Amino acid sequence: MARLCRAVSKRMMPDEPTPEDRMELREAYDAATALLEHALITDCAAGWLLPEDAPKDGTPILGDFGWPWANYAVWDTYDEQWCIATVQASPMADGPNNYWLECDTEKRASLKRWMHPPSLPNA
Repeated sequence: MARLCRAVSKRMMPDEPTPEDRMELREAYDAATALLEHALITDCAAGWLLPEDAPKDGTPILGDFGWPWANYAVWDTYDEQWCIATVQASPMADGPNNYWLECDTEKRASLKRWMHPPSLPNA
């Protein structure tokens, strides 16, 4: 990454970049691309799958829709969007918070990645 920063800072100079500058920028770009590809492979190895591969046949998934946690979701064929379960909370005047589950919807493009829910033992 340091090479990428140096190459970009050189590229931002008002002078025309030299062939060496261009080569360094290309090498830094290739290194950054390799890091991103490695991150994607590692992500998939951890169980996350690409959004375009998510089932749209009523099969439930755990989806990353940008919330701080994964959401239980199923594709709603009628409305062509994801139906997700979300946790809601409300502070109560007399003490602890009140929590409940609520259904919401997310657009198709909101799904960043997904995985199959874990199987319950003996289920």
